[in-house]
Amino acid sequence: MEYGIFAVSEDLSDALLWMDSKHFTQHHVESWSDMRSDSLIGQLAKDAESQDKLRSKFFVYRKDDLISLRNEIAEFWGAVFRFALFLQTPSNQKSEEFQKLYALGPIQRALSRLREN
Repeated sequence: MEYGIFAVSEDLSDALLWMDSKHFTQHHVESWSDMRSDSLIGQLAKDAESQDKLRSKFFVYRKDDLISLRNEIAEFWGAVFRFALFLQTPSNQKSEEFQKLYALGPIQRALSRLREN
């Protein structure tokens, strides 16, 4: 499981930002270490570069992205549920249930990706 840091930005008011915890922690450890060894002027010069480096580690999620992701997850779990039902279907009904399963969006997208490769 990945853990992360969520943030918001005044520049991106319709977005949610996320960064992996390891990048956040690394940035702060390096900043703390630099503060102890640099002069104030040296630290200020490094700070702008450090902030740009930190910004590049953020993922930006907009509301539409999150809604789309939620819908894809729900559709996927629907396919998993139908597959579980398929496994319990009596043999004489498997063909019909297989066709329903085969036609589901997640299955078709996965098959399409396999055919491309």
